[in-house]
Amino acid sequence: MATIGHQPRAPLRGVPSLLGAMRSGAPRLGSAAPSHRQSLARFGEVMAERFLEERGAAVLGRNVRLGRGEIDLHVSLDGVSVAVEVKTVVARRRSDDAIYQFSFRKADTVRRYARRLQPPAKRVDLVAITFRAHGADIRWVPFAA
Repeated sequence: MATIGHQPRAPLRGVPSLLGAMRSGAPRLGSAAPSHRQSLARFGEVMAERFLEERGAAVLGRNVRLGRGEIDLHVSLDGVSVAVEVKTVVARRRSDDAIYQFSFRKADTVRRYARRLQPPAKRVDLVAITFRAHGADIRWVPFAA
């Protein structure tokens, strides 16, 4: 399993206010209003998209609805159709990491939906984004599912 760490070159807009809200006693992600979770997820998807584009990916689709499910990003990498699941968390403890949010059950679900994409995805990758006090850790895991 390949893992690539990344520190974005450009400042991350919105991160200081988001991290500040999390530290100031705002509700935890599990109990936050849907708009807060959705904002965090959307911000992570934008970061993941930029991250993959910088590495040569062409975006074929964003938030592709497939029945009751969704593929976060559909990209083409070196001519290969790839479904990308994006997991984003704000670390509260040193051990918190977005990569742990990608369960076997989620992998099966994403794999099932990936086959329904047009063109069908040949693989499923994971981009795990963990916001920490020092910035964001971005890890790309090809062939995650």
